[in-house]
Amino acid sequence: IATIRLSNSFDVSNVLTVHSNKFTVEGATGNTTIAGQLNANADVQIGGEINVLNNNIVNVGEPTSADHAVPRSYVDSKSTAMSIALS
Repeated sequence: IATIRLSNSFDVSNVLTVHSNKFTVEGATGNTTIAGQLNANADVQIGGEINVLNNNIVNVGEPTSADHAVPRSYVDSKSTAMSIALS
């Protein structure tokens, strides 16, 4: 295992590849590809759209705020409750 520490910047004009294309950064575009699992132990902020390429988003928790994503079971339970209330 090697550790690289940079005190300033590291410029890539072509492609930066780590461990047989497990992590690549295209120098010209900044596009980053990760082949494997990405773990984040803190908040992740996204400044654009998220395209999950027809994959599922799993393990979504119950909402604690109006702008939180919700699991399908939460929506289904609210739909059932509303259906009962309307009948």
